[in-house]
Amino acid sequence: MRLPMAVVSGAGLLALAASLTGCSAATPQVVVVTATETVAADTPAETGVTAPESDQQEAPDDKPVKSKRTKEPAKKTFTMPDEVGANLQDAQDDIQRVTGDEYFYTSSTDALGASRMQIIDSNWQVCSQNVKPGAQFDADADISFAAVKLDEDCP
Repeated sequence: MRLPMAVVSGAGLLALAASLTGCSAATPQVVVVTATETVAADTPAETGVTAPESDQQEAPDDKPVKSKRTKEPAKKTFTMPDEVGANLQDAQDDIQRVTGDEYFYTSSTDALGASRMQIIDSNWQVCSQNVKPGAQFDADADISFAAVKLDEDCP
């Protein structure tokens, strides 16, 4: 026997549960409803119930789906400034200025190899940069500066 399939909202389920248990809204009871099997009608005409339009799906026609975009858009690029000799903080600020604040992260290392961290960037000067001055870079670039303390000489 085929049974029609229907969708019952939360309020409808509560009303259904209340009518099945003989309770009213003034005396709420907990009713647990579980579904163990889904039975569907062959066509919506047999049940008189149709799915909302957004839930109806068309069968695939086995044709490959073509992308509307034929080419990836070009990434926005920027010209790398020469930061050698600059204060490390100023060099970092300059990268943000050049990129219009699209690029916020640059890394830095101790140019003397002492593994010191550049905690206060304004106390360090740039000795070298991994992206050459004048080179184009985009937001995915890994920009790194090698720096020494202001009172030290670059190697």
